[in-house]
Amino acid sequence: VTETKEFSIKLSKTITSIKDAIEIGAAKDHNTYTTEKYIVAGIIKEVYNAQYGNMYIVDELGNTFTVYGTYGADGADRYDALENKPVAGDYVVILGILGQYNGTPQMKNGWIQSFTTPITIAGANELGNTFEKNQYTTDKKVVTGTITEVQNTTYGNVVIADAEGNSILVYGLYNANGTVRYDAL
Repeated sequence: VTETKEFSIKLSKTITSIKDAIEIGAAKDHNTYTTEKYIVAGIIKEVYNAQYGNMYIVDELGNTFTVYGTYGADGADRYDALENKPVAGDYVVILGILGQYNGTPQMKNGWIQSFTTPITIAGANELGNTFEKNQYTTDKKVVTGTITEVQNTTYGNVVIADAEGNSILVYGLYNANGTVRYDAL
């Protein structure tokens, strides 16, 4: 006799900030997790268990979030079996349930949706200089820096800079999932 059980998991429709993920996890009881899956993104600070893919991810404000166990995008292969793994310094987007264990807010068994290695502002400028006027890369790049100037408060045209004094114009800002323009943030 085979028993079939139906179940459903709700999926958050937007990327949840690390700060919000920490708050959602902290609100749960010990070893209790959401039924809804959330999308959380950040820079990998450290992979502290290479077998299970336990990692710390951080946002631009320094908030650190624990991801306890990671798998490929379909949830089938554990971190150690992945052919192409994200490592410290990569920008990663992970889908999973949120909760807490022993007072530590975390994502449990996250599915790695995508990852990329960020480029420096100098690298972004160098790449941009290879294009003709009004031409852009076909894929998105992750560049981090500090906003030093807001040139347009409607569209969010900003200048960002790094500690080495390099700067670049970002022509239009949106929220993490690209659905809310700068003026509505």
